[in-house]
Amino acid sequence: MSSKSALPGHLEELLTYRLHVVKKLTDKIIHDEFLRQTGLSLPEARVILCVGAFGNLSVSELGQKSNLDRSQASRATDALVRRDLLAKTTNERDARGVEIRLTAEGQTLYRKALKISQQRNAAFLALLDPDQSQALLGALDTLITALRGDGDEA
Repeated sequence: MSSKSALPGHLEELLTYRLHVVKKLTDKIIHDEFLRQTGLSLPEARVILCVGAFGNLSVSELGQKSNLDRSQASRATDALVRRDLLAKTTNERDARGVEIRLTAEGQTLYRKALKISQQRNAAFLALLDPDQSQALLGALDTLITALRGDGDEA
């Protein structure tokens, strides 16, 4: 914390504010990288990455897995279907719903997007020394688990 206050009384010292700043800065960098290397926007890349990582998904599942709201996930999915990177098929578990899957071209793009994500992740973590990196990742795991209610930390 800065010397402005012993307690986080200033907006820029609050954890949630600082996490949001890091998110916005990293999103901008990775968005530009995805656009430059794949022509995908960040929401589109997240959809490709989620379907590639988790397999066929419903639109609701996709929204949850990608951390996009339903309308963002739906718009990105529609754009990717038009580009023949995703296909929609009838959901075998619920005939009223659809499942989203990667096409052959989408699978190729998934591998490229995954590589970009891995490289950017490594570059972001390289800004920290190994102890800081390990501590940050551990702290984030603890927060995610506690806030989701997945563990005893809460």
